[in-house]
Amino acid sequence: MYQLIAFDMDGTLLTSKKTIAKSSVEAIGRAQDAGKQVVLSTGRSLSELLPYGYDLREIRYDILASGALIYDLEAKCVLAKQTLPAIAVDKVKAIAEVQDLMLVCMIDGQGYLQKSHFENIANYYMEIYTELYDKTAILVDNIYDLLAKERAF
Repeated sequence: MYQLIAFDMDGTLLTSKKTIAKSSVEAIGRAQDAGKQVVLSTGRSLSELLPYGYDLREIRYDILASGALIYDLEAKCVLAKQTLPAIAVDKVKAIAEVQDLMLVCMIDGQGYLQKSHFENIANYYMEIYTELYDKTAILVDNIYDLLAKERAF
């Protein structure tokens, strides 16, 4: 019998209005009461979960940033993380600059966006996330400068 239940946020736990249904919160509670470990597994950063903190308060472990960060919410610590190699960052940067792509960089659980990209978010067909990024992301003048700085570590 299974002991772990993992679920995604977008398209799974969240409704079309980007809220968590009360029935979902109750189902998580029932699973935990039955001794199951409930884990969130999402492409989102830790900062992007903050608006849902109350509804997700009973979940201890998160697999974030598409598996790049594993976080213990109870202990408030990173259990494991995987960063992109410098060569991959350089390739992403080159492609994004040429094709005018909006990058959402996730560094140690925090989401970052370039301010000009956020201000023109509809051009990138990402307007559904406007409110989320407004509440949770750190806007920077130049996302490529941030990538270069992080690449140095």
